[in-house]
Amino acid sequence: MSSMAIILRIMKTAIFRFCVVGLFGSSLNYLVFLFCHFSMGIEYQLAGIFGFLAPIPIVFAINREWSFQSDVKKITALPLYFCTNGVALVGHFVVQTISHEIFGMQVRMSQIMGIFATALINFYLAKTLVFKHREFPRE
Repeated sequence: MSSMAIILRIMKTAIFRFCVVGLFGSSLNYLVFLFCHFSMGIEYQLAGIFGFLAPIPIVFAINREWSFQSDVKKITALPLYFCTNGVALVGHFVVQTISHEIFGMQVRMSQIMGIFATALINFYLAKTLVFKHREFPRE
């Protein structure tokens, strides 16, 4: 198998597509965090929550259509997606707080640590709970 064929095969996987969408969502998360904390003077943990929540609706839509190519109904999947993101938000808050308060990381870096933790949590929960059922598989 050629290198190009391997790359194309990887690009078709849900994890690769989830990572691409995740980079977009994480960038939006971080920009909102920076704006809220540094421009508006909002406390870093609250700014982290705002940053975390900002990309959820758009990331849900892109993950549903592209990453997982799921036909789950929005009316049932979106509330579940918000719930699973609530679990991830708790993980984000804990990692961000520990990173800054215990390990002394700068708040900018503590937000990035929280983003990494939630990426892992979100992929697992999205794949196993939110987008696991396909009513009509797509190719």
